Amino acid sequence: MVNGFYDNRTHLDKEYEYPNWNERSGQDADTLSRNLKAFVDEHIDLPMPLLRAKAFDYLLANAQIEINPHNIFADKVNLGIKYEDSAGQERFFDEDTTDKSIKHEKSASKDILTANLYMRFNKEVQEREIPVEYQRNIQAESIGIGTAWADYWHTLPDWNEILRLGFPGLLKRAEDIKAEKSSDGELLPEQEVYYESVIISYRAIVSFIRRLYEESLCYDIPQYSGCLRHLMHHPPETMYQVLETSYLFITLLEIGVENGRSLGIIDHLYYPYFKADIGSGRYSVEDIREMFRYFFNKFNAAKRFAAQPLALCGTTPDGTGTDNDLTFLILDVYGELGHLNPKIQLRYNPNLSDQLMEKVSGLIRKGQSSIVIINDEAVYRGYEKIGIPRSISAGYVPIGCYEPVLMGKEDAMICNAFINIAKAVEFAITGGSDILTGELFGMKTPKNFKTFEGFYKAFYEHLDYLIDYFVDNIDKQTRLSMQINPSPVLSGTIQSCMERGKDYFSGGMQYSNTTIKCYALATTVDSILAVKKLVFDEKLMSFSELQEALRNDWKGYEKIQLMIKHDKNKYGNNRTEPDNLMCVIFNHLSGRIVGRKNARGGVYRFGCDSIHTSAIQGKKTGATPDGRNAHEPVSKNLCAVSGMERNGVTALMQSILKLDHDSLLGSEPLDYIIHPSAVQGKAGLKAMNAMFRTYFAKGGIALQGNIINAESLLEAQKNPQKYQNLQVRLCGWNAYFVDLTFVQQNEFIKQTQSMRSTI
Repeated sequence: MVNGFYDNRTHLDKEYEYPNWNERSGQDADTLSRNLKAFVDEHIDLPMPLLRAKAFDYLLANAQIEINPHNIFADKVNLGIKYEDSAGQERFFDEDTTDKSIKHEKSASKDILTANLYMRFNKEVQEREIPVEYQRNIQAESIGIGTAWADYWHTLPDWNEILRLGFPGLLKRAEDIKAEKSSDGELLPEQEVYYESVIISYRAIVSFIRRLYEESLCYDIPQYSGCLRHLMHHPPETMYQVLETSYLFITLLEIGVENGRSLGIIDHLYYPYFKADIGSGRYSVEDIREMFRYFFNKFNAAKRFAAQPLALCGTTPDGTGTDNDLTFLILDVYGELGHLNPKIQLRYNPNLSDQLMEKVSGLIRKGQSSIVIINDEAVYRGYEKIGIPRSISAGYVPIGCYEPVLMGKEDAMICNAFINIAKAVEFAITGGSDILTGELFGMKTPKNFKTFEGFYKAFYEHLDYLIDYFVDNIDKQTRLSMQINPSPVLSGTIQSCMERGKDYFSGGMQYSNTTIKCYALATTVDSILAVKKLVFDEKLMSFSELQEALRNDWKGYEKIQLMIKHDKNKYGNNRTEPDNLMCVIFNHLSGRIVGRKNARGGVYRFGCDSIHTSAIQGKKTGATPDGRNAHEPVSKNLCAVSGMERNGVTALMQSILKLDHDSLLGSEPLDYIIHPSAVQGKAGLKAMNAMFRTYFAKGGIALQGNIINAESLLEAQKNPQKYQNLQVRLCGWNAYFVDLTFVQQNEFIKQTQSMRSTI
């Protein structure tokens, strides 16, 4: 091993922000980008899979590299990524979110290949093939309805195959299958293109490892050089080689729009190597602990967008819980470092020990809340709803924020669409036009109603129109995958892709599913009940006066706005009427989406998380009948509206548990906020453990949250320099509170001020 992690720390934390590229090793990023554009233009007539593969090869052969001799994972490649930009979610809350979210995401987490291929061809192909749908999608996003795109970003390689075969083995498999099909006369032209794209890509990877190896010989780092020399010819055999393979593969996969949104269930994947290393005496437990310090710090230093997910634990098909010594070692290192990045996704089953659950609870209580816990049993039932048995779903891996995907078998496109369903309420009030711009989107309905039933019916008409619109738009986009974003590196890890000779995004997977997320449910429920009360039950205003109040952002109607904001009949407080309405709307959505056939030979999945879009699209959404002002965030995930969860986390749990979580294969966590005084001491950990277990026993699918109080947040807002390490769980990832905008900080403060100091 090299010198200790903490001895080298000053050379590690900022290594991506302040790289030291070997200028003689290749082209700088600007030159490389210009030359790649010329390369693409020169080869524009190639089939897209071959163009993608050859561009990838060109980059790996010509990009500058750097070896950091202070890091046991020493390699970096210069692809034009601006690591000084935050790769966390705070970018989504800039004042001008529409353009900045894209610019920052690309600069913080994307590269030259994305700019010259995906960004170019995604626009060109859609404008040529589906011009009407392309423009409608832009309109839908611009007026706060939501987003629809073919989700090439959230991907899951088959880590079992990567570690089993290694880079040269993946290359050989592609060469062998192509040769076999060719000799048997079974090689179709499109298959030949596919296999050749995989072969070009993996030859480029093996050659790139050789480049790194040769560069490493300039330094006295024999362990690292030896690791690369081994990986050029063989699969990994030691824990060190496994960790280097994992980081290197993620780096190479993400030369393009794809992100590897999980490292897999690493305490399972890595455990045989861990046992072999310890058993043979090759490494000690402390050696491996040191490796994980370097490994996790590498992800944190690279400021990986939305944090790099990794999973722990799980259940075998017979129901046996699966944690081990490595699980605890990983949690120890995670707790020791205190990073945002990577983030942990824990697969829960009731057989997990109290020792493990209380360890996880302790980390969350300490402020290391970049942890989501996902209920295996609810996931299994969700897969059964779309026809996939437990014998298969037992191998699921959470990816992205918390979404289950079947590794090696399923592409779920987990973020195809986010629909702001509060717009269906708005359209029912306005007759189908956006209240801020006056733009008509879709169908027209009456602009006045004499009965609540008429208004309520119009709401569902607009809701169904929006769902059908997004399904149609997504289906048309995904049919264009091979013209926009084939993925030979990713596909090369998947056995079914190799057997079929088809891409990950175009028929190569056993299950090619699609996921739609619907959010702003609490805003929607509270708004419908507000219309019912204000206009029809208590007749405090006419329907036309409600329209005027919303158009004017409640100006002139402040007393009514204040009254409806303070009305107790709000979702998230275990109250019968709002919770029942939530169930009706939820069941309507799931009935329209779950199991619906898609254009890829699979089905649609359903989720209710919003991630950052509740803020982005809320900024484009007018005032709503629940008292919300224009441009404020709409409700996120299945949370109550901010500040409306007045009866504590237990009441919120009871509200959410009335929903059918078996429909939420797109996942949706309980977002809890608990006052620190409620979970103090050993008894506090036991209380957290009991809360988690109770939620899952009653069918909840996932949970995440914060142990925090309003006083701390207010103090951090006033004196940010004293609270640089204060983490908060936002969506499916964490941020430092002081890095959030003032508006977003206030959203958190509002939530914490309404909570109780008991569970």
